Amino acid sequence: MSYKRKGDSFYFTVDLGRDVKGRKIRKYFTWKIDKRYTEKQLAAKLEQLEFEYKEKFLNGAGEFDGRIKFADFLPIYFENKKNTLSPTVFDNYVSTLTNIFNPVIGHIPIAEIKVQQLQRIINSLIDGSYKRLDNKPTKPLAASSVQRYCNMLKSVFTEAYRLELIDKKPTDRLTIPTVQKQKTIVYDKAELGKMLTALDNEVYYKKPLSVLSVKVMFRALIWLYLTTGIRRCEATALKWSDIDFGNGTIEISKSAYKKKGEETKTKCPKNGESRSEALSLECASYLQEWKTYQVQRRLELGSAWHGENNPQKGFVFTSVDGKIISPTVPTEMFSDFLERNNLPHIKLHALRHTFATYMLDSGVNVKTVSEMLGHSSLKVTNRYVHDLRDRQKENAEQLSNIYSDLRKQA
Repeated sequence: MSYKRKGDSFYFTVDLGRDVKGRKIRKYFTWKIDKRYTEKQLAAKLEQLEFEYKEKFLNGAGEFDGRIKFADFLPIYFENKKNTLSPTVFDNYVSTLTNIFNPVIGHIPIAEIKVQQLQRIINSLIDGSYKRLDNKPTKPLAASSVQRYCNMLKSVFTEAYRLELIDKKPTDRLTIPTVQKQKTIVYDKAELGKMLTALDNEVYYKKPLSVLSVKVMFRALIWLYLTTGIRRCEATALKWSDIDFGNGTIEISKSAYKKKGEETKTKCPKNGESRSEALSLECASYLQEWKTYQVQRRLELGSAWHGENNPQKGFVFTSVDGKIISPTVPTEMFSDFLERNNLPHIKLHALRHTFATYMLDSGVNVKTVSEMLGHSSLKVTNRYVHDLRDRQKENAEQLSNIYSDLRKQA
């Protein structure tokens, strides 16, 4: 919402998204200034008007019932949902709903949209005959993608149902393709041993300091994945203040994300809860080794260093000039590492699966593993699980020893 002043009047513009043809939907209104207002009173009045018209057009006052068109309802849906979804997920919702569903059903009142109409859209996603508003090329989508898009559509109608715009949700009766359950891929013991040996060889090989420091950071990062099961977005959001080397613990309280064209930022973790993990002695030693290199790098660069000058306040895993790295960087580094060393390619996230698999194989309680992974089911299990820090420390050391033995055997 924006406004500008012309003479003794203010002209307001309220943006309500785009219609089915991609044209901006806008509402306009004018307010004439009361000359008796002081500048302070005028500022307060403008703030009040902004609030009132935002409530009217975006949150449902005025003409807001089942006759509202799908295209007009989307901005209301986005406004209500933007604080409940992560920034990147929210952007995907906006793009998908605007560019795929809106062109087909945007002109229809939301209460009049039928199951058959939605089913035709779903079928077009499967066979690739759908068209996008942004004219991007289309192709048949995988069952998992179709299911994801359907969940976005269901969310819109669930919100419309919550706001009492519709009596029933047509999305409840859609036929959606079944997603075949994929086998969890992990490294077996022989492959894991070779990978750990390759990690050491890359670090111990003589090379320029700038290259060596990256290798040292990468080894610390991989060991952190393998011994804590941390997510890549959680690892890239870590600060040195989150690591307690004295007690051998690490606090995971942030998650990193990067939107296209913007700098990497941090937010609350996936389930909104922070958690404490035990840190094995070997992993801690690799992290301390990397911290030493990072401090040395900061001193060498001087004013060209773009991170925190206070090492304790800075991010753990950074670019060569101290900036926080994107969550995609560890993935790219891992792929390059596997290729250089002729190791079987697996996704970086598979190291999290590897961690969980070896913990369970070692006899660790499922609830303990669930807590260490930070799964959303913790909301249920936390009522039954007592203080597990000592047990986590013991398990982390045991797992670290297993990895060390495998490396010696490779």
